[in-house]
Amino acid sequence: MNDIFKKEDNALLLNWARAQIKLPASYFEHNISVLIGREIDTFGLFKIAVWEHDIEHEKPLFIEFKFPSIVRTIPDRIYEERDGEELYYVLEYISGDKIIKSLLIAKNDEAPRVFIDLLFKGYIPDSIPYDEIYDIWTQCNSINEINFAVSSVIMELVVSSFARDPHLLERPFRLALNDKNNKYTMYDRKMISSTNLPKISSSFAALSSGDPRQGITASIVRTRSGSADEEVISPIEDAIF
Repeated sequence: MNDIFKKEDNALLLNWARAQIKLPASYFEHNISVLIGREIDTFGLFKIAVWEHDIEHEKPLFIEFKFPSIVRTIPDRIYEERDGEELYYVLEYISGDKIIKSLLIAKNDEAPRVFIDLLFKGYIPDSIPYDEIYDIWTQCNSINEINFAVSSVIMELVVSSFARDPHLLERPFRLALNDKNNKYTMYDRKMISSTNLPKISSSFAALSSGDPRQGITASIVRTRSGSADEEVISPIEDAIF
């Protein structure tokens, strides 16, 4: 494992034949990732696929990169690739390319904002377990000397609000973990965006979701879900009609 990368002049270089990082196109739309010439600034939470020999049918080794701040990378080339409905930018590297331009930790005022965007837009990678999200957030703030002047309990509550039961989004993942009928691991959480949070929180909060029409529909459906009486009138319907 130690020979996959090498350190040279405070940079992390690829020592194997080839590597690849996939970043969602939405990262660039929301300035989570920024293209600067041939270089890219992005938050240090991503998966790297590496090939030792770059021979046909060789299976890649996947490595989780976890650094709680912004890093700069210099790929050999960049191209687009679609996976279902999702568009990705694929960063390709060959031996000697700089995976990380500088390993020196420098204060970056943008990093805490970028992490909040990752969290509030539901972009925390699936490879990050639920119990590490809060730690990464606090490490990011510490590295970049940011203090939100809020208690750790509030920050933990924010994280738990966006992490949901994958089979019942109305239920926070922390409650699903305590349910003995479930066999979830810390990786099974489903992250949702702030625009979708209101409509699964309560019938009235649904009205503040990004799409008012969808919010009204969601509030009605939410009231009726799980009810034996399909004719139950929701509070929203009662107020409107």
